[in-house]
Amino acid sequence: KSGELAVKSGELAAQLEGPIPEDISKMLDSLGAKSKTDRLLDVIVKLLEWRELSLVEVAEYVGRTPEHVRSAYISKLLQADLIELTIPEKPTDPNQRYRYKKTRRDV
Repeated sequence: KSGELAVKSGELAAQLEGPIPEDISKMLDSLGAKSKTDRLLDVIVKLLEWRELSLVEVAEYVGRTPEHVRSAYISKLLQADLIELTIPEKPTDPNQRYRYKKTRRDV
């Protein structure tokens, strides 16, 4: 029964957040197991422009492990100052999420 509840709550969350924008969906569909790093970085930025996501959510969208996403992509995007932590004072907080960092050109 608890599994059923998790599925139903996941469905509810999907309904509340709405569908993935078509441009992002197409980008995700085009990813393969051997996609280039730059391509994956672009997709992750687009996802985080759309909404805040946890590491696990980003990993699920791009079909990679959370550990790989953190070391290969999230760390680079943080260093490039393209994304930011939602709880910067607690980088290892279990509720940590990432979001696109708006730049002056976005305003």
